[in-house]
This record gives sequence, structure tokens and C-alpha cells, in this order.
Amino acid sequence: RYVGVNTPEMVDERGLAWRAVAQEAKNFTHTKLVNATKIHIQHDPAAGRQDTYGRNLGFVWYDGILLNYELVLYGYSQNNYEDPNEVFIYAGIPLTVWFRNAEKQARLQRLGIWAIQS
Repeated sequence: RYVGVNTPEMVDERGLAWRAVAQEAKNFTHTKLVNATKIHIQHDPAAGRQDTYGRNLGFVWYDGILLNYELVLYGYSQNNYEDPNEVFIYAGIPLTVWFRNAEKQARLQRLGIWAIQS
């Protein structure tokens, strides 16, 4: 499972538009990872190592790019990331802020799930 990410399900009961976004998210993720030359999975102390269902959690980096962040940035997921201790800071900005800003941009541009939100 991707830390901070919760994309729609392929069998989402909310309808075809949600399932279409799920398929787009799947295709996006597949393309990025299949074409990557290097993939790294990073543990996040704030999220823990497993979710409540016992699934492994992590940040997924491909070629130095954080896929979790991109999924939020392009509207495939709402932001579900919170790091109260601000453990991860990039370019002087806490990762929590990066994720919040990514969702804000996706909402403003009405990308992915934000194009179908009522």
C-alpha cells in the first residue's frame, strides 16, 4: 500500500467515472514503474510498517520521483498523508505540505477524482 494514497477501487460502487479514474491510476502507476530504471520503497515512521489490514506500507520512489506524491498531484487520490513530526523535509518543505499542496493543485485543476466530485 502507498502511504498517503487511497485511489478509487476498480469496482467502485460510486459509478463508472470513479472506476475510470481507478483504471487511469492503475495505468499511470504501471507505466511509471515498468519504465523505471530504479525503484526504492521507503518506510515512513508516521504511517507505520503496516495498515490496519496487515498490508505493508511505504513510499514508492521511481528514478528519484515519489510516486505517492504524483498520485495525489494528478488527482488519482485525495491526500491522506500526515506527518505530525515532520520527519521528511525536501527543499526545506515538510512532505506533509508537499502532499497538501499537491491535492490543492489537483482540486484547482479539477483532475481525476476532483473532476467528478460533487
